Amino acid sequence: MQHIMRDVRKYEYFCYDLYDNPEYLSICAESLANIYDQIIASIQHTSAEVVLFGANYDETITYKPFFDRYIAPWLNKASDVVRSAGKFLLTHTDGENKGLLDSYKSCRFDIADSICPAPMTKVSFQEYREFFADNTTIWGGIPSVIMLRDSYSDDEFRDYVQMIISDSEPYDHLILSIADTTPPDADFNRLLYLSEACFNT
Repeated sequence: MQHIMRDVRKYEYFCYDLYDNPEYLSICAESLANIYDQIIASIQHTSAEVVLFGANYDETITYKPFFDRYIAPWLNKASDVVRSAGKFLLTHTDGENKGLLDSYKSCRFDIADSICPAPMTKVSFQEYREFFADNTTIWGGIPSVIMLRDSYSDDEFRDYVQMIISDSEPYDHLILSIADTTPPDADFNRLLYLSEACFNT
């Protein structure tokens, strides 16, 4: 259903259809489900150690009732296959997650990719660390705005990096990186500082 929302139908029309013509969406979703079942089944035959399935969640767009009904079951279906094949399931959780954290408790993904904390979203890095604990690996954690001189002064940037490193302890279940991507006008010296700060910890 999220595939239809994101790639097939304009979002506003999708929302109308979801409430006015749900039977038509269900027919379309069932056809896509056959394809996704084949994709999930094929996972067992890949040499990949980590498999990406599902992406771009946000408490406004993929709001909790929608996520619980249409997304979580597919994540768990994929997880069962991935884990039975000795692999890890990664899903791309790059949006505003505050309203979805409770839903994530019922999901069996191993890696939350591109976690973007405050100040770009409502959830602090420390809250993410406490929430996922040693159950799920965080990939991300560095909001891209701190790499920009126009947004953060050098002192503010260094303070933020030191705070992130402090909140990262005990340094497990974490792949620290910039979420969702490094801005084109990021300060290269800040990239170097970030790298050195991590290696020197």
